[in-house]
Amino acid sequence: MEDKVKLSIVMPVFNEGVNLKMILPILEAVVETPHETLIVHDIPNDDSIPVVKLLQKKYTSLKLVHNTLGRGVINAIKTGVDNAAGKYVLNGTDVSKMEDNQLADIRNTEIGFVFQTFNLLPRYTALENVMLPLIYAGKDKAVRIERAMKVLDD
Repeated sequence: MEDKVKLSIVMPVFNEGVNLKMILPILEAVVETPHETLIVHDIPNDDSIPVVKLLQKKYTSLKLVHNTLGRGVINAIKTGVDNAAGKYVLNGTDVSKMEDNQLADIRNTEIGFVFQTFNLLPRYTALENVMLPLIYAGKDKAVRIERAMKVLDD
């Protein structure tokens, strides 16, 4: 089956058994691309587990994956990606075999994160908080200040 998979759908769950009973049949009905669905759980007594095991009899592309990296959505997504069939290709680049420093560069240039809270660092000013991602992007100080000031002025 791995050779046929063109899409891996990663679904982090926490006691989502009732919702999985509804969403998985819909997902299977609308996704036409050969795919696998990875249900990633954090805890052994998650009520999603027996539901997935039952649904695996009907949906053979359904995989149950235990997240051992630690609780949370980001760790669950990483676990799902690590367990997905085939290669992980982002913007035409196979990132599945990259080293940590290469992956950090990809995350810095290709992926954006939107947090539910602002996650501002209290020891920094508003200007310094806005400049922080530009430091990671390697922008020089003058450019960081100019761009951050523009954003704060708008």
